[in-house]
Amino acid sequence: MRSFMLFCLLHACIGSLSAQSLPALGDHMAAPPHTGGRSVYTYFGIEQFKELSVDGIVYWLTASKQNKVHYISTRDKNFKAGHLQVGQPLAALKQQQADFSVEHRLGWGYYIKLENGWYAAFDWKNPPNDAAKINYFFRM
Repeated sequence: MRSFMLFCLLHACIGSLSAQSLPALGDHMAAPPHTGGRSVYTYFGIEQFKELSVDGIVYWLTASKQNKVHYISTRDKNFKAGHLQVGQPLAALKQQQADFSVEHRLGWGYYIKLENGWYAAFDWKNPPNDAAKINYFFRM
């Protein structure tokens, strides 16, 4: 009986770990990222982030002062935003999405909003040309 209870407890713990999903924007974060000491420069400025791995893909999440997720990014080459991946050129994005505009935030970067809600981010210094590669994806 004791072995069976231990088995059930372990199974429940492992199941909850493997069932982890990516939080949505606006979700409450159980543990604030403000304690990790690692920073990332986001649209909102320099922020502490929490690293989270979901289905083998690494994401960085930042939170508002109310501890709500307000920025998610990934540089993971295994992540796909539609058919796009990190390292692909702007030309590939043009094949997937004909209607888009390049946006720019001074000192932060050039980015394009994708139809699926993600943004594709490019170099922060130069406007992207057809050969410019996607550096990372983010949501905000």
